[in-house]
Amino acid sequence: QSTWGISFHFYSPPMPPQLKMPPLGKLLSRLEIKASKQLSQNFLLNVAITDKIAQLACHQDKNPYFIEIGPGPGALTRSLLNAGAKKVIAIEKDPRFLPLFEDLIGESGGRLSVLISDALKVDELELATKTINPPEGVSVPVHIVGNLPFAVASRLLMKWIHVTKPASEKPVGCYVASMTLMFQKEVAEVHLRQSLQYHVTHHTHHT
Repeated sequence: QSTWGISFHFYSPPMPPQLKMPPLGKLLSRLEIKASKQLSQNFLLNVAITDKIAQLACHQDKNPYFIEIGPGPGALTRSLLNAGAKKVIAIEKDPRFLPLFEDLIGESGGRLSVLISDALKVDELELATKTINPPEGVSVPVHIVGNLPFAVASRLLMKWIHVTKPASEKPVGCYVASMTLMFQKEVAEVHLRQSLQYHVTHHTHHT
């Protein structure tokens, strides 16, 4: 009598080497950096939360390209790189965080670039094209991610909605394929109400 057995082997793509960086809390204390009320800053430092957000964002694409808005001290930036981001282009208005990114840029192996600028004034697709330099005629999905400052969250969202395209349209060059954004609860509720109102109005208009 013979016994047969079947074994299944599931392939998981190798994860990039995890960054070896000191805890952000200690770095912020050493540099005496506190959240600025004037810039509506709210630091997201819980690694379990940033890792979960990064995994959700990276699930959108294989070896994704990211534009991160308002990285602050860089907690989510670290998680995106650890989760397998091919490139993170961070746009930060507050120059106080530059010392925190100097070591991270080196540790990332060229997968991180940082621009100190106001995201409201930046053309994200132009920046992505210059940074990534995709081959002519090739579609390159870029994903926007960020913990948005309260004061400018709505304006940033409206700006990006107009340039987001589905992959089915087969856009050429860099295009915004998805957004993974964190809002203050009150801002999120306002946009949810507006979205529901739009769908109800739109549906009524066409029936």
